Amino acid sequence: MKAPPVALIGGDARSLYLARKLSEWGLPVSRAALCGEDLPWQRAALRAVIVLPTPLTKDGRALFAPDAGEEIALDALLERVCPGARLFGGGWPETLRAAAEQKGCRVHDFLALESVARANAVPTAEGAIALAMDNSPVTIDGSRCVVAGCGRCGRALAVRLRALGAEVTLTARKRRHRLWARLHGMRSLPTARLAEAAAGQDFLFNTVPARVVGDEVLTSLPEASLTVELASRAAGVDLEAAAALGRRAIYAPGLPGKVAPATAADVLCRAVIDILREEYPWIDRE
Repeated sequence: MKAPPVALIGGDARSLYLARKLSEWGLPVSRAALCGEDLPWQRAALRAVIVLPTPLTKDGRALFAPDAGEEIALDALLERVCPGARLFGGGWPETLRAAAEQKGCRVHDFLALESVARANAVPTAEGAIALAMDNSPVTIDGSRCVVAGCGRCGRALAVRLRALGAEVTLTARKRRHRLWARLHGMRSLPTARLAEAAAGQDFLFNTVPARVVGDEVLTSLPEASLTVELASRAAGVDLEAAAALGRRAIYAPGLPGKVAPATAADVLCRAVIDILREEYPWIDRE
């Protein structure tokens, strides 16, 4: 039995690693619009399995393909996809998803998969700490840090900051999350009291995908503090307000693909293999 052909189109270093890892599972992989020696995207065979980048797009109109040498319009790409194909990618615009499904394609969003989100929490946390180290005159050890949000990334980040010797305050909406923080040696407050938690802190890490860091919270932070925004689409921190108030803030999207592309690719590879095995149960490493 033959493994399905995979067309991997666009992306960054993470996609290069992903192509290699999928090949190790015995899948015939072709690469397009990824780097100079790859196929032009117009010549890619878009039949059985198409793996698109994470993020799939940055503007909702063109594929994320910084090394393609030309813009790849999402609607033009979809026109060339055969009906019935499986489409993978991270962060599908609703209109594109609907158009693909109407064409009979099966769409899989990496960002909606629990296995991917859980595994990406670790490189996100490590990347956030590396950013803090690179952009602050103080060490994490002995610093005062507030982490907003107690989801997968918030928990992974908080325990690592604590292990490095930081004094950690975690804010969370749910009482059980605040209890978790206290059981792990952290101070904890409700999200509604984030301004109080921010007072005197060296670092603020936001993982909440809703506007929780506005003028009140930013004003509470010391002028020398650093805020790192980890929520998708810079939802949690008012970056313009931070600049106006003279508070340093860094928007840090897509950290897994930037700080640990090989690890991030392994996470995506496992997700693709697990889904494909539903239809091709004989897929295995050579």
